[in-house]
Amino acid sequence: MATIRANANPELLAWARKSLGMSVAEAAQKIGGRDYNQEHIEEWENGTAQPTVKQLRKIAKVYKRPLATFFLSEFPTDFTIPRDFRRLPGDGLYELSSTLRTQLKRTEERRELALELYEELGEQAPEFPLQATLDDDPEELGGRIREALGVTLVEQVGWRDRQRYKPLNQWRSRMEELGVLVFQFADVETSEALGFSVAAETAPVIAINRKLRLNGRIFTMMHEFVHLALRQSGLCDIDENLARRPEEQRVEIFCNKVAAATLVPAANLLAEPVVAARPAEAQTWDDDAIELLADKYSVSREVIVRKLLTLNRTTEDFYRGKRQEYKRQLEDAIRQARGKPGFESPAVKVVSIDGQGFVKLVLECYHHGNITLSDASSYLGVRIKHLPTIEQRLLAV
Repeated sequence: MATIRANANPELLAWARKSLGMSVAEAAQKIGGRDYNQEHIEEWENGTAQPTVKQLRKIAKVYKRPLATFFLSEFPTDFTIPRDFRRLPGDGLYELSSTLRTQLKRTEERRELALELYEELGEQAPEFPLQATLDDDPEELGGRIREALGVTLVEQVGWRDRQRYKPLNQWRSRMEELGVLVFQFADVETSEALGFSVAAETAPVIAINRKLRLNGRIFTMMHEFVHLALRQSGLCDIDENLARRPEEQRVEIFCNKVAAATLVPAANLLAEPVVAARPAEAQTWDDDAIELLADKYSVSREVIVRKLLTLNRTTEDFYRGKRQEYKRQLEDAIRQARGKPGFESPAVKVVSIDGQGFVKLVLECYHHGNITLSDASSYLGVRIKHLPTIEQRLLAV
């Protein structure tokens, strides 16, 4: 069987190694131990030889770079923390963990690759169509977002009766149809980040933490979508009680309000029989009613209670009590789920992590002859044999 060589950019191989301050000897030892020596590294970096796809995957792991980085035609601007991703919760600058930094770098490089792929197809990346300001009415903006995404309430309610992942996948695919790259990540703790967004006129990015429950991912994704409309990138954790700069606090609260207005429009919630039947001055709500509404709109119970508070249908004390209750229950569920075995096929994992939009873009470039089968395999980080299954997966989502 012929060995498949990776058509990696030699200059990027050298750049990635040097960016870590790693010597050729150290790189050779980390990549292959006794199997590779300095000569192999030097040949790959001067272009006289190419690593195999398997070797390149190991290189990407050692250099802490996405595989796709090594196929770019130009050097990516090495990662610096965007201004909007910095916080001052106390007296000092909030320091990002190495795992979150790596994820931010990976996202930046995937976006650069997506823009290159659009160029290969001779197409312009779609311009993001929505623009908003902090002075907009949240309910009115929520309606504009629903209209742009083409989601009716009847359609949204119908999703909950289908597959478990249907609501998340549908909201995500509607955003991708507008040219948004929607990624997921799993190696960052939810205590540090629930999601983040990279605002741009073309190919903006939303990334959400897979450690969240499904309804939490939907709300976070919508929160980040509002950031895109504001043209403000953000590293978000949704919690309105954190200490932040006043201007950042205003943005986060606004994004929460608009996300809730989009997912649970006020007029529709007030018209729900379980809500309309209760006196306006009612202050507490039973768990069954909250569960019913949360399930119908595919949002968390906290979103429903918070929305009732916004509409003056409950009290601040009731909301805070429920919020603490839900937080404890979520922490218990996370502890119980930790360490449990799980398996995802490569096709399921690729589409889940990289999103339909990015995966379709890669495969479309391959089918148009702009990239090779080996390139497509490398960009998606899977073996060639999995590509047909990935295409079938896209048709089934």
